Formats: sequence, structure tokens, C-alpha cells
Amino acid sequence: MDTPYTYIGGSAGSIDHFPIADDEEPLVTINSPSNNDLFVKNAPAFSLTITETYLFEMWYTLDGGLNNYTFTKFTGIIDQSVWNAMTDGIITLTFYASDKPGNIGSAEVSIEKDATGPIIVIESPSSGSEFGVNAPGFIIIVTDDHLDSIWYSLDGGVNNFTITLNATIDHTTWASLPEGSITITFYANDTLGNLSFEEITITKSIPSGGVDPTVIVVIVVVSIVAGVAVIAVIYIFMKKRALTD
Repeated sequence: MDTPYTYIGGSAGSIDHFPIADDEEPLVTINSPSNNDLFVKNAPAFSLTITETYLFEMWYTLDGGLNNYTFTKFTGIIDQSVWNAMTDGIITLTFYASDKPGNIGSAEVSIEKDATGPIIVIESPSSGSEFGVNAPGFIIIVTDDHLDSIWYSLDGGVNNFTITLNATIDHTTWASLPEGSITITFYANDTLGNLSFEEITITKSIPSGGVDPTVIVVIVVVSIVAGVAVIAVIYIFMKKRALTD
């Protein structure tokens, strides 16, 4: 049986004793954002279509209903402070609408937040390492779900060199650098425009005469190996000669 609840305006105080029953929940349609849409630091905008004759209230949540935020228009932007508090990853955005009789309708969409740049770890060289004529090699680890590109600079970004991952510092550039402290800065960005960088300071030092210590070590090792080989050949020759005598 219908309950009279509608008062008709006017001085007579008339009541509608047979109001139309409404037991249908509001129909909520999310026009945007769409499933799997990516967002960065700026909170996403939204657009809804809500079908309901007796619409009463609208709200949304990003944490399963622990915190709810009301809005009054079918288009808007998620509260920036709320968005800032959300960690990177998949976020379920749920919109609700209620009507005057108390029926509630909802719709949800899964979006992704990525407001952090790539993580860069410099494995080598280590801080304070010393190098001579030969340009140093490097090993870095870069982690990001939407990695775009990686590069390094020896002059704070004035000149950049694109890399894939592990390589050797450009020889020509290294040769043109003066001796002393040199800062290598590694950069990485993702497809959303987030940028990160890490840097390491090493030393370039060339002994007088321009001979790289590493070159001297190589020469010494080669000389020792060659000397051993010559001695071995002479020994074998002398042994064979002694047997034939």
C-alpha cells in the first residue's frame, strides 16, 4: 500500500494519498574515465550520466567506501588532496547516487596512478672511484612499469647520451674532460613524463706522461706471460737436444 508523503503546495495543505512508488535504484553510467586509464600527479576528471527522476545525492570513493566525497554535478574533478594521498597502482573509483526514497545505485572503474619516476640504482662505478685515460664502464638498474628512455650526462644535462642500460662512457667526451672530480648523472623517464635521476662522483687522474695505470698493469701482465712462454720454449728445446746427444 502506498504511503502518503507528498504534500501539495498551497494554503489548503492538501496531501497526495497515492504517490507513485519508486523502488528502482538510480542508473549510474561512467562516461569517463575508462578502465585502465593512466593518471599522474593531477587528479582525474570525471563525466557521468545518471538516470533518476527523484535524484537526491551523489558521491564517490577511492577506498571501497572508507571515505566518501559528495558532488553535485555530473562532471567534475576528483579532489586533488584525496588523489595526492593515494599510492601508485590500481585504484577502484566508485560513484554512487541515491534517490529520495533511499534507493542507491553505483558504478565503478579501475584506473591506474603513476606519479613517480623510474627507480635508478647505480651498481658501478662506486663513489670516489679513480679512472685514467680509459673511459669508465657502468652498470645501472632501472625499474618502472612504463619506462620510456634512459640517458646520462657528464655536465649536468648540457650534453646527454642515450643508453639502453650497461655500457661505457663516451670515449671522446671522456678524453675532453679535465682531470679532477667528475659527476655522472643518470636519467630515466616514463611514458607519462615522470623523470628521475641519480648521480655518482668519480675522479679522473692521469699520471705524468699520460700513461694510464691500467695500461701499465696490462703491459706488465703481457710481458710476464710472454717471458714465461719464451722460457718454456727454450726449456723444451734444450731438453730435446739433450736427449738426442
